[in-house]
Amino acid sequence: MTIQKLNNKIKLILGSFILVTLSFVVSCKQKVTVPAYILIDSLKIKSIYIKQGSTAASITDVWVYVDGTLNGIYPLPCKFPVALTGEHKISIQPGIKENGLSSTRINYPFYGTFDTTLTIEPEKEYQVNPIVPYRDATKMEYFEDFENGGYRLKTSTLNNSDSFYLTDDVNEVFEGKKSAKAVLKPNKFMEYATTDSYALPGNGIETYIELNYKTEIDIEVGFYQSAGSQVVRYPIVSLYKSDKWKKVYAKITSEVSTQIIKYTGQISNFSVYVKAENAESVNKTVLFDNIKLVRF
Repeated sequence: MTIQKLNNKIKLILGSFILVTLSFVVSCKQKVTVPAYILIDSLKIKSIYIKQGSTAASITDVWVYVDGTLNGIYPLPCKFPVALTGEHKISIQPGIKENGLSSTRINYPFYGTFDTTLTIEPEKEYQVNPIVPYRDATKMEYFEDFENGGYRLKTSTLNNSDSFYLTDDVNEVFEGKKSAKAVLKPNKFMEYATTDSYALPGNGIETYIELNYKTEIDIEVGFYQSAGSQVVRYPIVSLYKSDKWKKVYAKITSEVSTQIIKYTGQISNFSVYVKAENAESVNKTVLFDNIKLVRF
């Protein structure tokens, strides 16, 4: 073997040794953190009943923050990793489907935040059971749960259904003792609006209608605006028939703001309505409960 070939071989061996050594050093410095896991089965709402009504909610997701930074948005129930150790603040906000649409999932502005502190260890699982109130700044302009015998609803000129009453049938009631029920004969209409109307702030201030419903035909939810001698009807959302109770959070923020600007100089008041039309050849039933008009 020539001296040149020997030198080349020594260089090759030395280079390989240096590469392996460097790889070992780097791998030692890159410590792999084994994550812990947080489990959330559901999220519950609490309320001051005389001011805010029912706690019934439809929470589809949770927005999770760790030390103030968004960790992720998770559909319920969920199990998700947290690649941290030590003591950390976990904040959880309720997520809903705005207007009942899967494409508009948001953290509902009127529900508060659940905060807890966890001392996290790798590979461990932590069960969290969040309970969240309405935010202190929330204003319930109106809520009706039909539990007091009467109800603060009135018929409109579009109503020609003669069968609207409060049912106490346990197979029909959503919660409590009573729910609203309308039976529509073929080619009949139903429309009920809040008895009173309400001054809403507009200016982009968050405003929603909440409603629980179970219906054999599609229904429509919206608002009436009274401005001077003008009465404007504004549909917001159409809800498909459902043989199970559901809840909708119908956002009316921009529509209310636009209408107030449109009738600038006139006092505007708003009322909520629920409407249905039976275009079929047999009687159809509409059930609903817990109407709320919510704003900041």
